[in-house]
Amino acid sequence: MNNLNQYNEYCQRYTRIDGREIAMPITYADIKERLGDEIYSVDFVKLAKLREELEQYKKDNQGKFFVPNGTAEKFINAYAGQEFNGINIYFNLYVGGNDTQKTTAAVNSFINMLLPEPINPWFDETFYKSFRRPCRARIVSDPSTVKDKIVPELEKWLPKNSYTATKGRRDYLSEWTIHGTGSKFDIMTYDQDLKEFESADIDIQWFDEPPKREIVSASIQRFRSGGYYMFTLTPLMGASFMIDEYINAVDDYTKVTTARMEDNCLSHGVRGIRSHEAILQKISKCDPLEIEARVEGKFVFLAGMKYPMFSKDIHIVDTIKYEKEELNNRYIIVNIIDPHDRKGFVMGWYLVELSKPYRAVAIKEYPEYPFEKIRTCSKTIREYVGIIKDIESQIGKPYLRWGDPNYGEKQVIRADSKDSLFEEIYRISNEMGYPIDYKGVQDDLTIGHKAVQERLRWEKDPVTGEMVINPTLFIKKGLYNHLYALTHYRDSDIDPITGKEKIDPDGKDFADLMRYLSVSGSWLYNPQLVGRQLEYQSRER
Repeated sequence: MNNLNQYNEYCQRYTRIDGREIAMPITYADIKERLGDEIYSVDFVKLAKLREELEQYKKDNQGKFFVPNGTAEKFINAYAGQEFNGINIYFNLYVGGNDTQKTTAAVNSFINMLLPEPINPWFDETFYKSFRRPCRARIVSDPSTVKDKIVPELEKWLPKNSYTATKGRRDYLSEWTIHGTGSKFDIMTYDQDLKEFESADIDIQWFDEPPKREIVSASIQRFRSGGYYMFTLTPLMGASFMIDEYINAVDDYTKVTTARMEDNCLSHGVRGIRSHEAILQKISKCDPLEIEARVEGKFVFLAGMKYPMFSKDIHIVDTIKYEKEELNNRYIIVNIIDPHDRKGFVMGWYLVELSKPYRAVAIKEYPEYPFEKIRTCSKTIREYVGIIKDIESQIGKPYLRWGDPNYGEKQVIRADSKDSLFEEIYRISNEMGYPIDYKGVQDDLTIGHKAVQERLRWEKDPVTGEMVINPTLFIKKGLYNHLYALTHYRDSDIDPITGKEKIDPDGKDFADLMRYLSVSGSWLYNPQLVGRQLEYQSRER
């Protein structure tokens, strides 16, 4: 037994004689690592026994040999390089279609944080190594998933004899203790009483499939010294609150990985394990109403989105740096207003390049708190002028101001004036020594939506991952209302009583600002028009 060819020939003979299919074939390297130079003198009988021994070892320690696909790797490495500080709560979400390795990746993440140290090279990361041990953990899912999926996966991937598990008062293994660290975890189901989720301090919590908001809230209260939250889910109906609170969160402690069925494909994914034919067969069996969630990993809740091409990873900019001296030279600031008589004014400020590709970035918004929660506002025009002046003293004065023509150019109901709202704003601001002059903009919805979609459009090369179409509309990190609009604004809901479209779909107001910007700023696509537009002057009185 002195070379690789002889060993491989033996393996083939051995498998045929044995008459069974080997789930985890043992390689020459495995044998060589165990025997060293002794491999050159070992006889076939001893080698056969050793091969069986190594096969059994791999079956008893499958967690050591887990290999994630490409998207599962991103989920695992969401906090790569960071050290757990025992203060913050880290949220890690894996949102994907069916059969995208969500549960398997989460189970392996879970056990590599509870065992004395990471046992798998894919988890040889600072975050997993530095997590406090022993720790208290919890898994929550629906009853059938717990019994049919979670428990079997834990038993598969945890090393044999590394744990003790009992049923407790449940009909499944619900209470687990990890040998070597004393770490403990329990498994609960969504049908349990809410008070049961408040009963113990927790370090790690894993929700499999969408949870109820009240269960999440109750569980978070048990994180006394920071901790780690995992969510794995196929985004079907329910748990829409997760979109605002987690999926769209833009902070250093919330990470989201999204996955499509194709990400686990042998041919088209990275380290995928399913044949393309098997995936197509699964897709053919999907309910058409659920296909986007089960295949593409998209929230059913977001069906009909006006701007489905929006991506946090693509369109959100962390920081914006520019010098005020560069304004009206390299950049201009465009201020857009959408006034309302009852809820008050909605305003946005956009930094726009004066050279191709004429990128625009939302850099400031008013109000800065959730506009969808506002019911009434009593601010006067004079107060709004003060707000505008204060904001522009920080970011720079706009070169152009545009606004909603419907309400802005409507006559203000005042006994001594027939001026429109925009004219009234100009009059009062002029009196205050800070003239603010808005012009109505084109308001065709179809044209406006297409203009925004064109600005948001992007495309990557499916092979290289390089960007081949770049977007030209971005938002600065932290602009809640702009982000809310881009992730909520969809086709108008139908009123169940009248059968007519509702006038104000969720997120419409700040979407309108971006629509007005994209339409009014269409001149930026044509550099021959720039000079003429920069001759813009305030209205004459």
